[in-house]
Amino acid sequence: MITYFSSCYYKALRAGAFSFFIIFSLYSYSQNAPWEIKVDALYESGNYTPIIGICDSVIEIDSLSFIAYVHRGFTYYILGNYQSSINDFTKAMNLNEEKEDRAYYDLYRLRGNSYKELGEYKNALDDYNSYLKNDPYDEGTLFDRIEVSYMLDELEAVKNDMYYLYIMKYETETVLRYLGEYYYSVENYAKAVNYYEEVMNAYKYNFYFRDRQGFIFFSP
Repeated sequence: MITYFSSCYYKALRAGAFSFFIIFSLYSYSQNAPWEIKVDALYESGNYTPIIGICDSVIEIDSLSFIAYVHRGFTYYILGNYQSSINDFTKAMNLNEEKEDRAYYDLYRLRGNSYKELGEYKNALDDYNSYLKNDPYDEGTLFDRIEVSYMLDELEAVKNDMYYLYIMKYETETVLRYLGEYYYSVENYAKAVNYYEEVMNAYKYNFYFRDRQGFIFFSP
């Protein structure tokens, strides 16, 4: 299933997500306040739970602190409290007066990830679409949109995004596998075999046919 790749890919993406996010989204808002420095140190150490209390204290003093809601929302996400992360990301979006800046659009992506984890695929898709209006070449979000489109049985959208990634030479091996899976799922076995063979020719895989329909097992 397509979800196999998505889970593996996203685990890798998630591992580096905060460093990406902090560089591109928070730098213009950070005041290097003592609480922010402490939060950064806690992220570095992997000790996430205390961040919630720190952000709670900041929000008690300043209920309009965009950065505190973002930090708390992201921490809730890391800890698996996805509904709370959605609430905080939404609050941060409402507080952000610059509706066209990078931080605002990054929140669509982060909130979409939370919706996806909860199985709210339509909401996730809406957020990914909003993010991709600002950054249509973002590979990670395109893969996320493929996954939720697949879960919503929007196979034409899945195919279009996969072709786009293929043309742009993103994760070519994975996209070829995706295309093979797509055509297998819609019972176009000849095309499925063509894409699987392209993977094998390019990446030197051995393979075997399981049945006449062309379902293929790979082994390096």
